[in-house]
Amino acid sequence: MIETLAQRVAEVRARFFPMTLPASVVAHPVDADTLEQIKCIIAPRIFPHDGQLRRFRTPPEREADLQLVRDMYAHRHRERFVLYSPDGEPVGWSYGQMEDYLTFYMHTMGLVPEYRGKGIYTAWLRGLCEYIGALGYERLTSHHQPNNRAVLIGKLKAGWVITGMELDESYGPLVKMAYYTHSDREHGFADVFSMRPPPKRGAQDKRA
Repeated sequence: MIETLAQRVAEVRARFFPMTLPASVVAHPVDADTLEQIKCIIAPRIFPHDGQLRRFRTPPEREADLQLVRDMYAHRHRERFVLYSPDGEPVGWSYGQMEDYLTFYMHTMGLVPEYRGKGIYTAWLRGLCEYIGALGYERLTSHHQPNNRAVLIGKLKAGWVITGMELDESYGPLVKMAYYTHSDREHGFADVFSMRPPPKRGAQDKRA
């Protein structure tokens, strides 16, 4: 059963990747080891202040107690991508996993500074959402620091909506956002708040 599911995912993935983005950047699916190696190389350039955050971390003596749930969690559907420059150098990554049977959680997307402001992030959002929708998911979600204006505004412009705010013991205040891969679910979000329905998007919007 697991092999059959993996094969079906691979068939859909092959329709979208490798994905060419602006500035001749190309996104490739990668395995967990490759992603970790790339992150170790470029993460300090993307998130230079990450080590300064006062994050709560599980004490080492409790790590063994978590192993069972870690093993269960590891079987969730995951997607890992590395973005490469025209010269084949890694310039960013993106990864996420299944949150529930309707929802894919977009955990992280990062680009090195010299490749920002070139439309890569916007194009990646569009391509990733289309791919995740093709897999059958009806919603993508993400969390962001409330002062991360560039990402918040970028996602709002791309059709994401703010669905809430959380207070996390490791990351502090977080804004939660969602993107709906079908317009009827997006309109359902507006209806429950008695909001005006969102404007219809152009011909490029393939949600139905």
